[in-house]
Amino acid sequence: MELAGVLQALGSQVSLIALEDRVLEQFDPMISRVLMREMEKQSIDLHMGFEVNELSQDAPGISVHGSGGQHLSGYDSVIWAVGRSPNTRNLNLEAAGVAVHPNGTISTDDLQNTNVPGIYAIGDITGRVALTPVAIAAGRKLAARLFGG
Repeated sequence: MELAGVLQALGSQVSLIALEDRVLEQFDPMISRVLMREMEKQSIDLHMGFEVNELSQDAPGISVHGSGGQHLSGYDSVIWAVGRSPNTRNLNLEAAGVAVHPNGTISTDDLQNTNVPGIYAIGDITGRVALTPVAIAAGRKLAARLFGG
């Protein structure tokens, strides 16, 4: 969402194509509706409920094909952002005894403690709300608790 707004503000023509019926679907519906209205005011072209099943290159540019015969074309670039997954597999956390879920997330308590004393985890890696301000707040609280501010 942020990148769409930044690119549009810098002069690009932006289309946002999403499988969900509304942006930020896991958040309050009112927030989602307001954000969608604001994005439309900025001339961001929203294509919600669009299940992408193919990209192709043709004369007018890049085409996006969806299930049910949906078709969008004429794009010169595509940024493919379909989620994220924790990058913990190569950290060998199991050797330290840290419990890692099959999806790569790490369980913590409310104070960011893992199951191993002295090892902490914050942000997206915990499987909680994946928002930068949430991770920043958790990091500040942990630093203040560990190092006294």
